[in-house]
Amino acid sequence: MKSYDAKDIRNVLLVGHGGAGKTTLLEAMLFTSGAITRMGTVEGATTVSDHDPDEQRKGISVSLSMAPVEWKGVKINVLDAPGYADFVADLRSAVRAVDAVIVVVSAVDGVEVQTEAAWELAVEQGLPRAIFVNKLDRERAEFQATLDQLVSAFGTQVAPFELPIGAERGFRGVADLLHEKADLYPDGPQAEESEWPEEIHAIADLAREKLIEAVAESDDGLIEEYLEQGTLPEEHIVRGAKEGFTRARLAPVIVGSAASAIGIDRLLDFIVEEFPSPVDRAPVEATGKDGTVVERAFDPNGPTTAFVFKTLSDPFVGHITMFRVFTGTVRPDGALFNAT
Repeated sequence: MKSYDAKDIRNVLLVGHGGAGKTTLLEAMLFTSGAITRMGTVEGATTVSDHDPDEQRKGISVSLSMAPVEWKGVKINVLDAPGYADFVADLRSAVRAVDAVIVVVSAVDGVEVQTEAAWELAVEQGLPRAIFVNKLDRERAEFQATLDQLVSAFGTQVAPFELPIGAERGFRGVADLLHEKADLYPDGPQAEESEWPEEIHAIADLAREKLIEAVAESDDGLIEEYLEQGTLPEEHIVRGAKEGFTRARLAPVIVGSAASAIGIDRLLDFIVEEFPSPVDRAPVEATGKDGTVVERAFDPNGPTTAFVFKTLSDPFVGHITMFRVFTGTVRPDGALFNAT
């Protein structure tokens, strides 16, 4: 089994209302990365993460699932949380085990009840939050209306980093506002780089100006520079966008279609380049054997601190426990103390 340095690991949770497309997004990430050669579907009960017979029969996720995705030498541990209120216990547990959250929102249905519930849980944990606007290739998909709902629900920290190119069945690519380029998807999940199409140039110029303003407002030093100069240098925009996200002061909006694998390579790039690694995580609170609460910062050579976020019962192998190691190192012959 390949091992990874902590700096080359990302622990990410997909959250959102049921039906927003979280399971299909994970499937598209696996497909785009080459982990699977063919995308399964929720309707066909053939996705990797919905492996439980109840999930396959009902066509919805009823339990937390996890799958690793490797992209450009980085291991992305992706947790897929159920989107309905009946299964919120899995969501509450999973949000404590990751370093960042992707809120999946349907461009057809917009912000829904569990979208807001999941957002609030991520806020409670102080986690960075990115938003993936999905299903932009569907009939009745409306990006601007969805964006307006997101800003209304979560505030001005919501900042589009991308715009869709085309609408509904004509959705064919993504306009990158940070780097002023376009990625088009004429065939398959890999993008072809291009310039912004003329049809969106005026809208993209305005959206980029708003993005620069949002980046500036996320940092006191940048806002002074922005007010003095009226803009920011390219490198300051890129750095400020990353820092604003990791500090949970900016909520980047990424666009795409999981079912058509449009924009998924860009999302994976964003996770690798912008999401925090375990090394970047703030210290966590842990309870010792004597009941005292201590703070533990990342240190692979320090005392072992882990959090069990899911236990499964398999008829063939028995109990399977999923846990996140925050500090220290877990070895096959080691013994751990359960503080709960």
